[in-house]
Amino acid sequence: MKRTIAFTCVVGLFLLGILVGALGMHLYYAQKFPPPGSRGGGPREMAGSFHIERLERRLGLTPDQKRRIDDILVDSRAEADAMRRELGPRVRAHAESVRERIREVLTPEQRDRFDQMRRRERRHADRFFLGR
Repeated sequence: MKRTIAFTCVVGLFLLGILVGALGMHLYYAQKFPPPGSRGGGPREMAGSFHIERLERRLGLTPDQKRRIDDILVDSRAEADAMRRELGPRVRAHAESVRERIREVLTPEQRDRFDQMRRRERRHADRFFLGR
């Protein structure tokens, strides 16, 4: 039973790490590749411009193809945002339940250290992702 709980906790933390890593890469590319102009300057627009520039470079897109693909990406961003709004709370709730299950396995001293780690990680994440 303890092995199952430990395994589940490890898998949950692994999945949470993937999520944080993906968000970090998204923010990195959003800052690294500025938008080409009229589409705004948010992270999603910058990431979209990166994809268009890469496709243009690798496939030799015509200006019309580039415009049409840009329109497709703008439409898909709205759909992706809706999915993020829908799934985000579920992902956060799952991560919280994994953390609570981990806490149940720990001794009181380990729980205190675990909580301190979480607070420290949260401050680092806020500074990195939110600039606070």
